[in-house]
Amino acid sequence: MKQSFSFARVWLMLRRDGIEGRAAWLTRLLAIGASLGVFGLIVSLSHYSPMSDAASNIAATNDTVETIYGIFMFFYVAYGIGSINNRLASRVARTSWLMLPATVAEKYVYLLVKAFVVIPLQAVCSVVAAEVVRLLSYSLIRGTETVACVSPVMMPFVGSWEDAAAGLMTMMVLSFFFFGAFLFRRRAFFKSALLGFVLSVVFVLLSMGVVMGYFRVACDIVLPFHGNMTYDDTFGGALLPEAYTLVMMSLTTLFFLLWPYWRLKEMEL
Repeated sequence: MKQSFSFARVWLMLRRDGIEGRAAWLTRLLAIGASLGVFGLIVSLSHYSPMSDAASNIAATNDTVETIYGIFMFFYVAYGIGSINNRLASRVARTSWLMLPATVAEKYVYLLVKAFVVIPLQAVCSVVAAEVVRLLSYSLIRGTETVACVSPVMMPFVGSWEDAAAGLMTMMVLSFFFFGAFLFRRRAFFKSALLGFVLSVVFVLLSMGVVMGYFRVACDIVLPFHGNMTYDDTFGGALLPEAYTLVMMSLTTLFFLLWPYWRLKEMEL
């Protein structure tokens, strides 16, 4: 389909998804919000100590609840992105996809927006619903006792090297699941997770071996098998400086995001 790019057609595809999947998403939102909220309530009640002041109870509770919400959001978004191409597993679905009156670029942008905007927003809405359930239930049980709301969005803000690396690492992992959704036709999320785990183990082992070898040659020292040098000392300080790491992670993320576009073009041929 040779037409100029149109955001209107991208919006129409997103709107169609919203209309067709509205009932299922609302059901999922209520189910997740209720179950996650009850779980957060149990955590809040278990962290309550009559021997501690209100501030200590709130701090202990919120740290744990935020961790739970953060883990949930990551897996919700990762699974959603990794499964974004599941409906193209059958020949009939692929034919329907090819017949959509939209260009390859429009379909690609539609998938990008769905993966990195719509699905994360769904995760945030689920956490907000869970937090409402937790706060209302807690107030009914504990009465007027003070309870604080946790942030529904646990995202690293770029203020230091660690924050920038954490945020970029999260984006790289999520983009890897986007890449895997087009690499594997069936059960893409689980196959991508397995492949990512294997690659991570190989990368760490190779990196440690290279860094240790570098230290032996450059510093003319012999490191015992159980030496005093930690992983951070070698990997972080010797071979992969901060700027280099950020550049490599950025390029890797870019590759994971762009490769599906060429896969879509192949499907259209």
